[in-house]
Amino acid sequence: MEEQPVPADEQVVGAALPKDGQLVRWLLAVSLTYLAAAALLAWLSGAQALRVLGFAVDVPMALLALAVIIRLARLRQVCRSRALRPALLAPQLAAGVALAGIPDVRVRVGTRAVGRSYRAGRHAVVLLNDGLLEQVPLATTFVVAHELGHVARHDSLRQTVVAVYLVTTLALTVWVLPPAGWAVGVLAVLGLATTYTWSRELDCDRIGSRCAGQRSAVAAIETFGRLRTANPLLRLWAQVSHPPLSLRRNAVLDPERTCGWFGPRD
Repeated sequence: MEEQPVPADEQVVGAALPKDGQLVRWLLAVSLTYLAAAALLAWLSGAQALRVLGFAVDVPMALLALAVIIRLARLRQVCRSRALRPALLAPQLAAGVALAGIPDVRVRVGTRAVGRSYRAGRHAVVLLNDGLLEQVPLATTFVVAHELGHVARHDSLRQTVVAVYLVTTLALTVWVLPPAGWAVGVLAVLGLATTYTWSRELDCDRIGSRCAGQRSAVAAIETFGRLRTANPLLRLWAQVSHPPLSLRRNAVLDPERTCGWFGPRD
């Protein structure tokens, strides 16, 4: 059985992980885009413009506040779960994420766990599947580094913001536009959601490759290609939420390439 590869040193890891300033710029750009779309729909609504604008502001604020509460509760639940056992983060990765401004990152391993991460403030947890650790240890370093990319990007927050804005925009579209415009709204929302999720995953693949090395990254991508689920809904969700493996392989082999407009640039 092959051993896990040694990650890059902490300076490389710290430089590869995005900083909080990128999140601020991203939030500003996405919020201004949402407000512009809401203002256009309010203008199209005519006499109901004030009601539409009130809905466009109040609903996202309430949903985002609720999402923050749920995320904090989920982070506590994962950290205290007896079904998950603690694991150590590689020293280079631990030092690197500390340099990136995330001093408290915990790793939890379980039989039913999948590669996933949660973050609230400066605290985060990364979940790993023990089957991956035992069967493909070579891929583990990349999987951890990939999830640390999500943590550093604040992707739990970004995903919530994107989902709230898109759902609210779709609701406003149904409210304001005639039925002929609903299909356009649905297609636009699906297209933007897919663009965001694919861009996010490819960016974290590049981060993982820079931190863990291409050997671990390629092993992980090949492992993902062998993992198939019999559930058609899960297969469909995987295709929407993650880009094709050919794109992911290209990303880990060329990790210095900049990503799209929904993700931070190098």
